[in-house]
Amino acid sequence: MLHLILEGLFLAVALPLFSAPAYGQMDSYLGIGAGVFNVMDSNSGVYGLIDYRPPFGIYGIGTWITLSATEDQAGYFSAGILKDFYLSKSFVLTPSFGIGIYNRAEEELVLGHPVEFRSALKLSYELEDKSRIGVRFGHVSNADLGETNPGSEFLSLIYSIHFNSQ
Repeated sequence: MLHLILEGLFLAVALPLFSAPAYGQMDSYLGIGAGVFNVMDSNSGVYGLIDYRPPFGIYGIGTWITLSATEDQAGYFSAGILKDFYLSKSFVLTPSFGIGIYNRAEEELVLGHPVEFRSALKLSYELEDKSRIGVRFGHVSNADLGETNPGSEFLSLIYSIHFNSQ
């Protein structure tokens, strides 16, 4: 079962990347940030993250890859899809959805399964050089793949550097 999920993750991310040049390029970003997980619980903690948005997409839908790690060495590697919606010239709303692999350290947040789904909403301010400063709120859950499904809400502050894709 796990290998089917991992194969699906690979296909969901890899196929758009390989076929994307036929549909045109999108903006690419490299982001770095920090945040708080379990923001709605008493046992919250901090984490750091690195985001990458490749310059590929189809019909305005792009892809993302994120690596995050907690202060106690738990890690989450995830990938998925996103779409930017410009609310004004400078404010961008970006919903995203994806799947990832969670590896927890001892006595760290237990999410119930190594496969975790992530949904998030990010509000960014785009600077003149197209770099962005944003706040992302989201939820990670195993969608009842495990015996338990506690889930976790997270809040991140992210600075993303724009790479010219032209």
